Amino acid sequence: MHPAIILIDNLNEFSGTEVQALYLARFLQSRRHPVEMWTFRLGTFSKWCQDQGIRVRAFRKTGVLRPDGVRLYREMEAALKAFSGGAPTIIQSFHTASNLLAPVLARRNPNVKVIATRRDMGFIRKPVHDALQRPLNRWISRMVVVSEDVKWIVALREGLDPASIDVIPNGVDSVRFKPATTDDDLARRAALRGNLGVKDGELLLTSVGSMLPRKGHGALIEALARLRGLGVALKLALVGVGEGAADLKALAERRGSGGHVVMTGERTDVPEVLQASDIFALASHTEGFSNAVIEAMAAGLPVVVTDVGGTREAVPRGSGVVVPVNDIPRITEALAALCADEAARREMGERARQVAVDVHNFDRMLEAFLACHTRALAERGVCR
Repeated sequence: MHPAIILIDNLNEFSGTEVQALYLARFLQSRRHPVEMWTFRLGTFSKWCQDQGIRVRAFRKTGVLRPDGVRLYREMEAALKAFSGGAPTIIQSFHTASNLLAPVLARRNPNVKVIATRRDMGFIRKPVHDALQRPLNRWISRMVVVSEDVKWIVALREGLDPASIDVIPNGVDSVRFKPATTDDDLARRAALRGNLGVKDGELLLTSVGSMLPRKGHGALIEALARLRGLGVALKLALVGVGEGAADLKALAERRGSGGHVVMTGERTDVPEVLQASDIFALASHTEGFSNAVIEAMAAGLPVVVTDVGGTREAVPRGSGVVVPVNDIPRITEALAALCADEAARREMGERARQVAVDVHNFDRMLEAFLACHTRALAERGVCR
């Protein structure tokens, strides 16, 4: 069994990348691979990882490109040797700093094989990151992306042959994320709706994502105001945290929807919140492949999403409505149609659930990553 290190910049919030990395770590550990998660920023999520039986090792990072980077590298190399004992080891990297540091470790340690992941459309990366990454990519064994759109962005920006890039879409735990069907589920749904202030006769529209401009929550608030103006009894729950929360709250007040928008903050009970919802929407301006969308689909919700990145791959025809980015009239129209037709909501939600179970299968994603690890070790002649 090969040791595996999950190298990720942040473990400070329950975002999609962190959750997927934890599930991968747990899966590898269940297959008897020694696993550690390495990070540069601890937080609530890091404690959850440790509670799940995954060892977390934190390194102090002031900047990869600063002189202190030498100290950081030496600490990481010492930790690598202590953890793996020189055995063939996979480092799977997530986020910009980790993707830069992992190949440097592989360059000096031949038994280290790097699986580098790219999970978004590169909105955070700067030209200097691309310039540094290109020569470092020679020490990456496999490049993995979450969607076809991300593959072509990475190929263009990093000068890679698209055929050399593996596409492994995100998977969803369709046992944890499921519709409310049992008596306990339905009782919890009713209680949660009450806690969120959903009145009898109101529908609950939910969006899950960081409170940042790129998530497009403002478009949903605008659509809500228009729908309320048409007499649609609808409440909007925004689940997540971020620096834009105050601005969104102010927008809701200006549009006269302050009493109809619930900002829940960070939640660890997202599966239950989705069970309490009637419709899910994500109006992002950019996405690699949204975990939130496929989680909502697994929960049996009809989804309204914007046509960005891998979202159109995640939501095939009939399992949701895909609209142009920031097209508030189209978003409003799609939501209005679903609000007006309970049978359409139910039918679309059932199809969405089936796609999540059949296509966005979590076990399939995890097995694909393990196969990727095996190929990386075999290609360099160190497979055991």
